[in-house]
Amino acid sequence: GWFVCRLGPGSERGLAAAAHEALEVASRGCMGRGMVGVSPSEQSHRTDRVAWLRDMPSAMALRKTMDLLRAVGLAISRQGQCGLQLFESTDGMIACYEDGGYYKPHFDCDRDALRDGSTRERILTTILYLNIGWRRDDGGALRMLLKEEGAWRQVWPEMGTLVIFRADQILHEVQAARARRFALTVWHIGQESAKT
Repeated sequence: GWFVCRLGPGSERGLAAAAHEALEVASRGCMGRGMVGVSPSEQSHRTDRVAWLRDMPSAMALRKTMDLLRAVGLAISRQGQCGLQLFESTDGMIACYEDGGYYKPHFDCDRDALRDGSTRERILTTILYLNIGWRRDDGGALRMLLKEEGAWRQVWPEMGTLVIFRADQILHEVQAARARRFALTVWHIGQESAKT
């Protein structure tokens, strides 16, 4: 499953502060090449640069935004209607795609490990976009393959857009951006709830 919405009135100031912190992190050269889940043979699979919030204790607006994404996962788990049991959340990761940046189609977890139950894996992805004044001409859309529709769904990385999807079920990609693009991601570790 998946869900997309825009954060409502009252969130603008906090989001703008988080976006400015992300820009500052990128401008200071504090980001490394995105390597999570990428084997050496797949290094051309993605061109983003990333930083983890644990390495940025003074980025208070980004940390508050990360807390929001963690709370979303907790609420989904507590609600119980999605059939997920979530154990913990990852640290927040800020990703920056420069002009021409992309991430080829991928899943956000090791699906084989999740299937055999040998390890806890990412099962839910929460992303919040921090791109002030993003235009569709800037590209950089998130594309998700929705099996139930048999089609790709496109989500523009506009400021305050929240995207939630099953990390183990939704094949997705970031199309080439034509402007600097920021996304804050928190993954939620868990499993499907036992069916009764």
